[in-house]
Amino acid sequence: MIAALVFSVAALPFSIKACHAAIIILLISWLFEGGWRLKFRTIRQSILLQAIIALFLFQVAGVAFSDDVHTGWFSIEKKIFFLLVPVAMATTAIKLSTKEVKGILTVFILACLAGTFLCIWEAWDQTRMFLAGQGHIN
Repeated sequence: MIAALVFSVAALPFSIKACHAAIIILLISWLFEGGWRLKFRTIRQSILLQAIIALFLFQVAGVAFSDDVHTGWFSIEKKIFFLLVPVAMATTAIKLSTKEVKGILTVFILACLAGTFLCIWEAWDQTRMFLAGQGHIN
């Protein structure tokens, strides 16, 4: 489960599909983890989790009153991970230590830096090729 979380964090600056695949793996491992009574008790005791769930339910209810239902459901589909990941992370039997959280944050920062340098390199290369008359700007 932690490996899927780390992979999703590392993939986020590069590929949304890879990030979502890792989150799906994380959610599947959370589902098979068991301990449902403890999970529901944690949700009942956490005001923050209840607020996240309520906000998502308000968004779903808002789609019912929307003129553009297709766009509304697309928005709900994109935001489902904002509901599932916090609920899964808060109710999992695996508790992350402060050191693990700092490590995951470090992986995210390094992945963002790598993505930034990759974008700068690609922009520089595209500009060099365009000024040399060998390419076009995408």
